[in-house]
Amino acid sequence: MTRSLRTGVRGVARNSPGRPGAGRVQLRVRVRVLVLIVIGAMGSFTGVASGSTADAKVLAQDWVSATNASGGIDGHPIQIIFLDDLNTPSTALTNAEQLVNQDHVKAILDLSDDQESTWAKVPDAAKVPVLGQAESPTFGTDPNFYSVGTTVEPLIWGELKAASLAKVTKVGALYCAEIASCSQTVPLITGLAKPMGMTLAYSAKVSSSAVSYTAQCLGAKGAGANGATVVAASNTALNVAESCATQGYKPVWVTTAGEMTTPWLAQSAVNGAIGNVQDVPWFDDSTPATKAMQAAISKYSRGRRDRRRARHARARLPQRLRVHGAGRRARPGAHQRGGAGPRARGVPDAVRCRVPGQLDLDVRHALHA
Repeated sequence: MTRSLRTGVRGVARNSPGRPGAGRVQLRVRVRVLVLIVIGAMGSFTGVASGSTADAKVLAQDWVSATNASGGIDGHPIQIIFLDDLNTPSTALTNAEQLVNQDHVKAILDLSDDQESTWAKVPDAAKVPVLGQAESPTFGTDPNFYSVGTTVEPLIWGELKAASLAKVTKVGALYCAEIASCSQTVPLITGLAKPMGMTLAYSAKVSSSAVSYTAQCLGAKGAGANGATVVAASNTALNVAESCATQGYKPVWVTTAGEMTTPWLAQSAVNGAIGNVQDVPWFDDSTPATKAMQAAISKYSRGRRDRRRARHARARLPQRLRVHGAGRRARPGAHQRGGAGPRARGVPDAVRCRVPGQLDLDVRHALHA
């Protein structure tokens, strides 16, 4: 949606005494029009999936604040409208309809937890570009969806490659019961694991509201899966790992960096977890763009500094959590962090050029595509 802000500078001219119209005051108004770029942000900011996506709302607002402070996009300030889908497909669809048909946004930031398939047709029909993380298969099939990182296929390949470095040979895949697209990871794991000498030994649904995951844990354990992945929200993955630990099942937990949230540091059940990074690491500050990102977070989210420090520390804990760049071979025991010079070590070329600090460039590209 394009909106205008009109600001005036008034000039006052007084006629000289003795001239016609003396004593009258003439006002001249100069009007400057500022065109707002209105974008929408859809996400699972509360509810069962918020453990993976709630922070994205704060960081998106940081980006808006930093971008507006530096002059906006091509001189145009940004306004962002946040809508929470509560991790509910019907709500996500309603939110998309509001942003497109009522708010007339120019673009949508997708911060949801794999809800894209339920509402993609709405922005597609209106030709409203969608930008976001690419954990949903929609980003690999829909030309109107622009990924800020790698897509789901290399993402899962990276997870499996990390698992192979941890000597995993059989994988157990537990996927969310609430979203249909979660099950699509099962055939991907099956196909991508084989060339690495791994097999999918077990798969099952898990519900975020379940009290126990005993059946799934024992199923994976009985199938001989020495590695397991939970395709669900971060807090659900932790609950599954804790439940499995009580059953004596302690596989190598395989995940992505986006799922490795701060609470993982306090849960011994996921010690030794391994995963990959699907876009430039949030803790990197080795390039001008990531330095700008870190500066913006520090300036606009001062209350979150301790959490960011904890996340940065997480990347330096080899005995707890190991993270590798997706799509590029990493040395066993190597840990993803910013490299020297302009390139982040361990991050593939296709990912390296799409850093969070350049989201304004992604918006420009999407708007003009």
